[in-house]
Amino acid sequence: MPTTDEVLAQIDSAVHDWTVSGDAMRSRPTPEPAPAVPLVPAPPLLVARAELVHRLVTHHDMAPETAQRALTDALEGRHTEHTAVIHAEARAAVAERAHIAGTAIAHFLQAMRPALQAMAEAARQAGQAMRAAAHIAEHCHAERQRGRPAWQSPYGPRRGRKKR
Repeated sequence: MPTTDEVLAQIDSAVHDWTVSGDAMRSRPTPEPAPAVPLVPAPPLLVARAELVHRLVTHHDMAPETAQRALTDALEGRHTEHTAVIHAEARAAVAERAHIAGTAIAHFLQAMRPALQAMAEAARQAGQAMRAAAHIAEHCHAERQRGRPAWQSPYGPRRGRKKR
C-alpha cells in the first residue's frame, strides 16, 4: 500500500510533466525483487554426523560434547568405550532410512500401477497392429486395375501441349 507522500509525489510529477498522460497516475512502478538467498546444501557427512550425535544424546543420555568427541574418535579410527554404541546407532539410522525409502518406493509403484498397466496394454495393442500391418504388406498385393496400362493415370491420358 503506497503512503500518502508517495501518492502526492506521483501526482506532482504527473501534473508538472507534460509528456505523461493522465493514466500514469493510476500505475505504480513494480518494485525490484529482492535478491534470492542462495541455498547452500549441507555436506552429507555433516548431516549424518549431526544425526548420530542427536541419536547418542537422546537414546544413550550422552552429553552433546561427549557424543561429538566419541564420534570424532570413531571416525578417526580410535577405539573407545562408545565405539560399539556408535556403530549400533549408525546401523539403526541406516536401517530406518532404508525402511523409509523402501516404503516411499512401494507407495509410488502402487500409485503408478494403473498407469503402467494401461501403458503395457497400449504397447501390446500397438505391437499387434504392427504385426497385422506387416502381414498385410507381406502377403497381400494390390491388384492391378484392368483396362489401362500400369503407366497411365486413372484420370485419363495426359494432355498434350497446346500447339501454336
